[in-house]
Amino acid sequence: MVENNEIVIKRNYTFDENKVKSIINEFCKVFISKKSTIQKAIEADFKVDRIKLDYNNFFKQLENIKKISVSIFNRNLTNTVTTGIGDIAVMFDGCSYVTLDFVLKALLTHNNLYLFSSDYMLATNTVIITLINDILKKYNYGASIKHLQAKTDLFREAVLNQDKFDLLVYVGDKYEFKKIKNDFNKPVILKEYGHVFVYAEPTEEIKQTLLKMDHYAYDNNINLEYLTGDNLEEIINKINEISTNDTVALFTKNSDKAFELISRINTEKIFINKSPFEDYIFNFDARLLTIEKKLIY
Repeated sequence: MVENNEIVIKRNYTFDENKVKSIINEFCKVFISKKSTIQKAIEADFKVDRIKLDYNNFFKQLENIKKISVSIFNRNLTNTVTTGIGDIAVMFDGCSYVTLDFVLKALLTHNNLYLFSSDYMLATNTVIITLINDILKKYNYGASIKHLQAKTDLFREAVLNQDKFDLLVYVGDKYEFKKIKNDFNKPVILKEYGHVFVYAEPTEEIKQTLLKMDHYAYDNNINLEYLTGDNLEEIINKINEISTNDTVALFTKNSDKAFELISRINTEKIFINKSPFEDYIFNFDARLLTIEKKLIY
């Protein structure tokens, strides 16, 4: 929350697995029942941002969340307990897919959450944050989920308040991440989203696929970075410049090139001779928001 222009995180609440399950299940039901409200918010954001969110993508995210069991805490492992990191800050452009994913995964992993973004997709984000906080209040659950969204430079605001957080997750491209990391003294994780590397051998066969990808990227504010040529070492170094990428698409009929690239590039998803946008859903690895502790008796 913001009190007198100061960020205050509500710390130290008791994790209640059964309550969290109930909260997640109710949120999913309410989100679906409020489809018309959400679609109106999507339309309102489109008029301002000219980016059209897809309600079906939200539905896919909810289905994915249902598959992530609260047993991420793995209490059945002997002498091992998994807990949340604590207070998580997330810096991103305001994309509502990111908002939805982190809101639910923060709850699943016993973390407080503070989202910093521009006023991009303001209407849809407001609906998501309002729905989850209404349900948290109904269940009298102490988790803090706040979203500071405005036209001002909130990235800098996060840096200035970094003593209040245990971890920063930056969602964006690796080039901007370099600047953020230099100013942040706490642990920082990069989650690339909205930036896709494409290695393509120019052929007539894939021309239409690439054209459709360009149109999708333009409509959804996604940056495509094309890589071509036979210098695979240079291409691999470019892709692996920082940490792990979110998505790489490879278009080649050369099996040796494909094997070399698949073996050496660091990425979560590799699409081979097909558009990455057939299944481009934001999905942050919830395990990165937890700490595993070994108990010694």
